[in-house]
Amino acid sequence: MNKNTEHNLKRSRYTVLAVLMAAYVVSVVDRGIISVVMSDLQREFLFTDTQLALLGGTAFALFYATLGIPVARLADRWNRCYIVVASIAIFSVATALSGLAVGFWSLFICRLMVGVGESGCTPASHSLIADFFERRELGRALGLYSIGGLLGILTGHLLGSFLAASLGWRTTFIAFGLSGVVFALLSLRILFDPRNDSTGASDNKVRETVSLGRVMGSLLNNKPFLGVLFGHGMALVCFYTMFVWLYPLVERSFDLRKTQIGQLAALALMFGAIPGMYLGGMLADHLSRRTYKWMAWLAAGWTLISIPLFYSTLLAMDFRLFFLLFGLFAFCLNMHHAAAYSIVQLVVLDGERATAVALVLLVSNLLGYALAPVLVGYLSDTVFVSMGNLSLRYGLGVIGVVSLGGVWMFLYSAKHIIGSSTSKSQ
Repeated sequence: MNKNTEHNLKRSRYTVLAVLMAAYVVSVVDRGIISVVMSDLQREFLFTDTQLALLGGTAFALFYATLGIPVARLADRWNRCYIVVASIAIFSVATALSGLAVGFWSLFICRLMVGVGESGCTPASHSLIADFFERRELGRALGLYSIGGLLGILTGHLLGSFLAASLGWRTTFIAFGLSGVVFALLSLRILFDPRNDSTGASDNKVRETVSLGRVMGSLLNNKPFLGVLFGHGMALVCFYTMFVWLYPLVERSFDLRKTQIGQLAALALMFGAIPGMYLGGMLADHLSRRTYKWMAWLAAGWTLISIPLFYSTLLAMDFRLFFLLFGLFAFCLNMHHAAAYSIVQLVVLDGERATAVALVLLVSNLLGYALAPVLVGYLSDTVFVSMGNLSLRYGLGVIGVVSLGGVWMFLYSAKHIIGSSTSKSQ
C-alpha cells in the first residue's frame, strides 16, 4: 500500500465508520417500529399474542439470520459497499410497504423482506471496518459500530412512538421506509470499498477462495468460538424478547401513553445500555492485557448479574421502578457485548471473521427474535391466559432461565482460550 493510499484510508475511515454506524441505526429503527405499534395492530386486526410475536420476531429473524451466512461469504468476494447499500434499500422499501398491509399475511411477508434486507448490513460492515482499522483499533471501532444498534432502538422508541401516536402506524412505517431509501442513495455516494479502490488500496491481494464447508468445519471445531456463539445468543434472549414485548407489556400493566413509554425506554437505554456497551469494552480491553480469558469471564459475570435484575423488572408494579430496573438490567447485560465480539475476532482465522459474525447473529436472532417471543406469546395465550394482564410477565419469566445457559457457555469458552493467543483454541 503506497503512502497516498494509506493516508486516504486513515482520513476517510471515520467517515466510513460513521456511515456504517448510521446504517445500523436506520436498520434497528426499522425493525423496532413493529414493537411500538403492536397494540395498534392488535386493535385493528384482532391479532392474538402469538401472531404478534410472529410479526415482531419470527418473520424478521427467519431470513435475517439464515441469509447472513451466504451474504457474509459474498462479502468476501464482491464490493461490500454495494451489499450494504442494497441491504438498506431493500429493508427500507419493505418497511414502507408494511404501512400498506391489509392483514396478517401481508404484514408477515413485509417483515420477511425487512429481514432479507438487514441480513446484509452487519457482516459486510464488520468486514469493511476490519480493512479500514488496524488490529489494535478494531475493538474500539466495532464497539462504536455496535452502539449504533442501541441508538437505533433509542430513536425508534422516541421518534417511532411520537409518530405512531400523532400520525398512526401506517404513516409511521411509510415515513421511516422512505427516509431509509434516501439514506441508501446518500450512502452510495460516500462509501467505498478499499478492495475495489482504483488507487490500489487492496495491494492487489489475491484472496484464497475457501469453501463454506471448510470454514464452517473450522468454526464448529473452535471451542472458544462455540462458547461465545451460544453464550451470546442465550444471554441476549431476555433482552431481545423484552424489547419485542415491551409496549404491550407496559400498556397492559401501567396507564401510560405510547409516547411516555418511548421516552422512558429511551432513558433506560441512554443511561443503561449505551454506557454498558462502551464501559464493557474498556473494561475488557484493560483486564485482557493479562489473559484473554478475562473477556469470557467478564461476559459470564455480567450475564449472571443481569438475571436477577431481569426478574426484578418483571415483578415491579410501579412504572418508575420498572424502568429503573430495566435500565440496570440493560446496563449489566450490555457490559458483556464488546467482550463477546472481541473474543470472536481474537480466536478465529482472518478469512473466517465475516462468517463467524454471521453465525453469531444467526444464533442470537433465532433464539432472541424467532423462537423466544413466539414462546412467550403462546404461553400468554394458553398456559397463563387466566392471569389476564399479567400473562406476558409470566411468559417472559419462563424464558429468563435461558440466560443461565449463556453463563455456562461463556465459562466453557474461557476454559479453552489459550492464554493470550489470538488464533488458537484447545
